[in-house]
Amino acid sequence: MMPTMNDAMVYLGIEPEYADERIQQNVSDALSAAIGLLRGGVGAKADIVFAEDNRARQLVLIYTDDLYSERMLGAKANAAQRRLADSLELQLRMEYAKAGDT
Repeated sequence: MMPTMNDAMVYLGIEPEYADERIQQNVSDALSAAIGLLRGGVGAKADIVFAEDNRARQLVLIYTDDLYSERMLGAKANAAQRRLADSLELQLRMEYAKAGDT
């Protein structure tokens, strides 16, 4: 299941009821880009992956966090998060490639 705007805000530590228009727009932009990034990474089976695999949801949230708060993370934390995201993306690609064409 695809994360919602509310899911993304909670993941980022933002209380949705207190987010102003600028914060909402920035989170929305990051979430949209994150979804597109995972779609591009997974390929033709992206909709199946989103519907069936919670790792895809987690990846979208990680990418959203990466895009939204990139300047706030230290290089070490950002690198660790990026390695985790790369690993999850590769797992999804490999598993769905075995199941059919991607």
